Amino acid sequence: MSEFSQIALYSDPNVSSLTKEKKMSLLVLVLLEIVFGNNNLLFEKTVEYLIKTNILDPDTQSSDFLSARTKLFNMIIKLNSSQLNQLVTNDSTYANLSLINTYNKTFAEVKELGYGSFASVYKSQHKIDSQFYAIKKIIITDDLLELGYDVFDEVKMLSSLNHPNVIRYYSSWVDFDINSVIMSRMIEDGYDSQSKSYSGSNSTHSNSTQSNLPVLFIQTELCDYTLKDYIDTKMQYDSIDQRVEYWKQMVQGIEYIHSQNIIHRDIKPSNIFFLGKYVKIGDFGLSKNISSFALQINKSVEIGTSYYRAPEIDSGNYTQSIDLYSLGVILIEMLLDCKTYFERVTTIKNILETKNLDLIDQKYSNLALGLISSNTYSRPNATQVLDFIKNL
Repeated sequence: MSEFSQIALYSDPNVSSLTKEKKMSLLVLVLLEIVFGNNNLLFEKTVEYLIKTNILDPDTQSSDFLSARTKLFNMIIKLNSSQLNQLVTNDSTYANLSLINTYNKTFAEVKELGYGSFASVYKSQHKIDSQFYAIKKIIITDDLLELGYDVFDEVKMLSSLNHPNVIRYYSSWVDFDINSVIMSRMIEDGYDSQSKSYSGSNSTHSNSTQSNLPVLFIQTELCDYTLKDYIDTKMQYDSIDQRVEYWKQMVQGIEYIHSQNIIHRDIKPSNIFFLGKYVKIGDFGLSKNISSFALQINKSVEIGTSYYRAPEIDSGNYTQSIDLYSLGVILIEMLLDCKTYFERVTTIKNILETKNLDLIDQKYSNLALGLISSNTYSRPNATQVLDFIKNL
């Protein structure tokens, strides 16, 4: 997967300084080339319409962007087909490849499992092997590009990980339905899809285009439920020792992730999963590789959720230890026996503020106190945590 980092659209030196509109136009143009292949007439008519309706920037068709378009084309082909060995070169004719609507051709969608600002996760059944998988859909919007988010980072990291306490990665691809994009834009322009006529601007469809933009699909193993589900409905029936055993698996997963020079940056109960007897770390959407991340002067502070978020993130100066802080909060949460959600939230916030751990099993109080310390240098790493538990 190392070559992906060399050809990703957002890291191409000829493209990285472009506006978000031009970046999106490049991506859409390349996907259109894949959709229509050698059908030049249909390709030209579609591009003409999209330029006319201000979806595409005409400049991106120029020879100045030929290299960038070729690199992006190659990457999308590799994401869609691991069997494809021959990549096109600058002077090659794009092959007529049936890569579009791969998801609908291959999977039967069962239900939505969760969603965020730019992504949704679905339980889907493979039509050939009949197995169920989790399919994450990341919608490649201009807002996402404006944030400087490399949508392929998650794929690169997930594909490099192999550990029983980390979600298993299977495949990824980019999908695109140009008919839906055109129809969504026509509806926004006032087109009535029922009467097939224009009736003026229709503001009620202002968000319709977003669901039809290019999408990165990530296929992973499907788990049974999240840690959040466990805490809300099952944890009360388990002993403290059993809860700590589950928590230890989370630490093992983080120890492995950190050994691969990755910082997760969004450890919370909804991103941790149960599959049979295994607990697995998932959702690497905000994760970063330390080797490249360390070169950034201003690290992102828009990460983490509520009280699982380490305090030093606000300064933009943080390390892998923020993941241990999050695990420390989760340990406290799993050691508490609260009757209501409100009681649990209030109690955790009070503990984080006062550092009073009288309400949890005292065998683990020193460990928890070290993990939630504001002094990052006194916070133990994952290996030290596992040694501590082993010696109890």
